[in-house]
Amino acid sequence: MAKESTISFSQEVDDFVRLSSVELFENAHRKRSNPMLPALLPASLFRMYSMVRASVPMMKAARDKAIELGDFPPLVPFLDRLIREEEGHDQFVLDGLTALGFDEETILSTQPPPTIAELVGSQYYWIEYFHPLAIVGYIKVVELDPADECDIVDLVEHVLHIQENCLDDLPGELGVGDADMHQVLDYFKKHVNLEKAHNDHLDDFLDDNEFNQDQKSLIMTSAARTNFMLARSLDEICRLFDTGGARGLF
Repeated sequence: MAKESTISFSQEVDDFVRLSSVELFENAHRKRSNPMLPALLPASLFRMYSMVRASVPMMKAARDKAIELGDFPPLVPFLDRLIREEEGHDQFVLDGLTALGFDEETILSTQPPPTIAELVGSQYYWIEYFHPLAIVGYIKVVELDPADECDIVDLVEHVLHIQENCLDDLPGELGVGDADMHQVLDYFKKHVNLEKAHNDHLDDFLDDNEFNQDQKSLIMTSAARTNFMLARSLDEICRLFDTGGARGLF
């Protein structure tokens, strides 16, 4: 008789997400180690803004669908709490972009990258046409490995160092040379304390409820697809700049 696994579902999901995150982490390192990192910030923040502004509406759609279906009641209070805590966070990212010198009208009128539309759109499809539990896999990926305050300070100092030493090499039209990086990266500082709580909340949700095999598979599939699309987005940012195409938000 096979020995029953003692691993929790939250740990199972966490292990799976990390295993499927190799390319994402590699591309994140590519961006972080790029000597022109400040010049990548506008495109990076714009993609983040395009995602974050969709997060609360997407969670509301999943919550409403969960209420309509009524077959997994715990999903509703789980999402309700996240919705309350994430409300307005898109403004933090928007403030970072305006600190770089972009006006809101320009930001809001710029077409979001297709990769981000595909990432968000796939979640809406699963929510509406299969099951809203799909969003749990998405949330697990975007909340993975929360930073702490030391990480944020290190990131700011790293960008400032590049900014000070490579100023002459930065594309002038981006405005990153004069930008206050503390203000630009304020989203991360404001979000840092919530991320750990969100991870704990998600782990409790995964461990305190019973999921059948199909539901588990959906969560894993959603997480894997989220990793894939985020890795592609980071790769696009690095490639755009390498080929001279990344100027401004897109």
